[in-house]
Amino acid sequence: MIPGRFALLLLLTANAFVASAKPDCKDGSCLMNTTGPLLLQGRQHLKLNLQVQAECSTSSEDCRATGCCQDSGFRCFEKNEFWAGCRESCQPGETSPLDDPEYQTPWTCTLIGSTPTPSPTPTPTPTPSPPSPTPTPVNGDVFVTGSAGSGKARLFEFIDALTDQPVAGSAARAVHSSGGAAGGVVSESQGYGLLLSGALLASLDEGDQDRQRIMDYTHQMFLGWRRMCELSAGSGSCQDDEGFQCGGGQYPCLAHWKFDDSLAYAIGSGSAPDGDADALAGMLLAVLALERTSSPPSWLEEVGQWAYDTCKQFHMSSTVPSSSGNHRIVKLGACWGGWGSNGQNPSYHAPAVYRMCRNYMKTHDSMFGGSAQEGDGYEAEWNKLIATTYKMFEATQCDSNGLVPNWAKVFEEGSALRAETGFSGSGTPGPEYGAEASRAIWRVALDYLLFPNEAGDAVGFLDPLASHLETRESGGNWAESLTIDGSCLVNSVHSSWSQNMFMAGPTFTSLVCPANSVDAGRQQELIDAAGTRVASKAINDYYSGSWVAISTITLNGDLVRAAQGAGLLSTTTTTTSTTTAATTTTTTTTTTTTTPMGYSRVFEPVDGGSDRACRGSSSSDNSASYYTVVSAPSLAACKDQCAGLSGCAGLEFKGTRCELWTRSILATHPLSGYTCLRYVDPTSLRQGTFQAVDGGENRVCRGASASDNSESYFEVAQGMAVSGCQRLCQLRADCVGVEHHEGGRCELWTRALGIQASKAASGYSCWRFVSDDAPPPPPSRDGSFEAVDGGEGRACRGSGPSDNLQSYYSVAGLPSLQSCQDLCRTSDTCKGVEFSPGRCELWTRTGGIGSSKALEGYSCWRFVEQVAS
Repeated sequence: MIPGRFALLLLLTANAFVASAKPDCKDGSCLMNTTGPLLLQGRQHLKLNLQVQAECSTSSEDCRATGCCQDSGFRCFEKNEFWAGCRESCQPGETSPLDDPEYQTPWTCTLIGSTPTPSPTPTPTPTPSPPSPTPTPVNGDVFVTGSAGSGKARLFEFIDALTDQPVAGSAARAVHSSGGAAGGVVSESQGYGLLLSGALLASLDEGDQDRQRIMDYTHQMFLGWRRMCELSAGSGSCQDDEGFQCGGGQYPCLAHWKFDDSLAYAIGSGSAPDGDADALAGMLLAVLALERTSSPPSWLEEVGQWAYDTCKQFHMSSTVPSSSGNHRIVKLGACWGGWGSNGQNPSYHAPAVYRMCRNYMKTHDSMFGGSAQEGDGYEAEWNKLIATTYKMFEATQCDSNGLVPNWAKVFEEGSALRAETGFSGSGTPGPEYGAEASRAIWRVALDYLLFPNEAGDAVGFLDPLASHLETRESGGNWAESLTIDGSCLVNSVHSSWSQNMFMAGPTFTSLVCPANSVDAGRQQELIDAAGTRVASKAINDYYSGSWVAISTITLNGDLVRAAQGAGLLSTTTTTTSTTTAATTTTTTTTTTTTTPMGYSRVFEPVDGGSDRACRGSSSSDNSASYYTVVSAPSLAACKDQCAGLSGCAGLEFKGTRCELWTRSILATHPLSGYTCLRYVDPTSLRQGTFQAVDGGENRVCRGASASDNSESYFEVAQGMAVSGCQRLCQLRADCVGVEHHEGGRCELWTRALGIQASKAASGYSCWRFVSDDAPPPPPSRDGSFEAVDGGEGRACRGSGPSDNLQSYYSVAGLPSLQSCQDLCRTSDTCKGVEFSPGRCELWTRTGGIGSSKALEGYSCWRFVEQVAS
């Protein structure tokens, strides 16, 4: 018998190798099925895939010897007798713009060998089309991972495993639950179905081939939800006092919490705000996205009205003010819960949904509301509810580990809230971080994803979770337990948290938010490992299966794409300032146009940067799916393209070939002439001091002399004080100092030899940055560069025009001839340089540069050192 943990590891390993071998396994969908037949296929192909990974060539290597390619869909084509490369296709006689300019000669395109591909393995059916490439996540806002797999594949698996259409003559679709207090159709399960289908619909562009299918599922889920509301009109809904808001006043918008499997009658009365909030999220995302399309469905207006009315009913019936009126909290449903001993469940609180309702009611009251100003009247109260939610989280969360309890009692104490244990429900222990509590993490992560410009409180809540998870993962494996702090409300954790997806899935979603306490590279490793764990699980039961699907669309970026599709990341939002006196509350509201929050991202060298080719998780991990290849005349231009590409994680550059990586770069491969840089969100400032250059004030920065001011030495930012300019420099690994003008102009200097001189200029100041942990710039040799055979239009050679051994030089990616020459000055062995835009050859041949060859776009320069007399 194979021990359980070892069997699981074998299963994951086998599936991973099946995925690497399958040409159509690009979105992770082939990792969804972890049943017996796939494990058998994995064992059958394990040896073959190991051989392919070890022996075949990457896209940057000569494949003549191997005759095969590691990357799916690539084959080995001959260029000439000296080189063959891995390409997807090849036309005889063509030249490739991706070749270095010097080597842009015709390809013979003779096919060499063949790339071994194992026989196909089963994939889940129906198979979705690849996810739409646009819109993509906002730069700098979130961490995402491709290892989690396809959201569409998970939705289809969810539909097949957990739903049917039980009502004769109706398209209504029901999501069936099981386990715990569930069974039958519960508002929680139906809410999950609406959330998944609505969010994925919002994430797709209009050309996606699965869009109509998912649109149909969304409407069917809504019809199931509507029927539950209609069946709740009889008695026990606890919404009579406020009045039913849906169906023209005929039905309560918040359904009873439990129905039979045929959706014929209610079993449990009263609403549950967790299911209500998730259903609202799905309806609102779908409606907002469909409103922006060219051909909305006929049912859009009905769902739009129902969503508006549900927002209103939720606020009226499922929230309650405090005795002072300064706070407003979500209850445990329309019939129970609230303040003090009435009880609270932190996971019922959904700040992202409250923000969506606030904005939706403001923008749609003239269409769906009782008056054109109705939404304005609710705005301050929604903001109060959001603020109270985060005060509740502050009172219940453990600062040291980020955990919250399943249940608690919450009390108002002046302007703050206090929480204690001593309350429970649904058969789950109150002070446990368990099946209820874990969902609170996802609800806060959703707030961050949908409203990054407002969710500063979300960042503070999620940060200790990410820090906690960093200590629980090693080499892709997750610890069996989480850390308990005896001084906090949580005194236990649900068993096997990392294997139960209703625990692990929502807990992992804390990793989408950049954490101040975790290094960016390490956080990407964590979310990759989390995605892998989620992808290893099948949807074969209700509660865990639902969280497999929800965590998939959270970790893989689908929810960010949904936010973009719904217009949430570029919309007009409100900021509210509340002043509380002893007896009155005054709220001042100002409307401002906002854009998503982001970090000033920087490029940092990976493993030194120069002569390194970028890789994924290891030096041999170079799938073509990780990057897009574009042409760029220089390294600086390649950087600009990366900065302008949403989701760019870094770049690889050589000559004019620019690889824009969208997968985290965790390794490199030594390769002459290449440069590898990560594009990252700095989480801390470099430590060091700014030294005034030649007095600092009324000085402009210069390079080697007062007249040396190449534009390649610096980048310009505007609208900054000198302190902000210096802070921006400290965020960049390559910044050596700043020049600042009192009008707000900031030059960030990146010259390899630093700022060596200055020049008088009124209103300017020049500052050299001296890092605490970096050596000073190397000394510069005195001397001059002389043009070889005229210099311009010449490539350097050794003893003759054909003598060009790679051992004669090393290559650096530098933006200008001046920076190339400066680097040569710092090396005692450098004899001269060859330069083409973005490419600097540092010649160290013992005999120096003895000849040259005509080559457009290149220049060759011999260094003549001045010897001290």
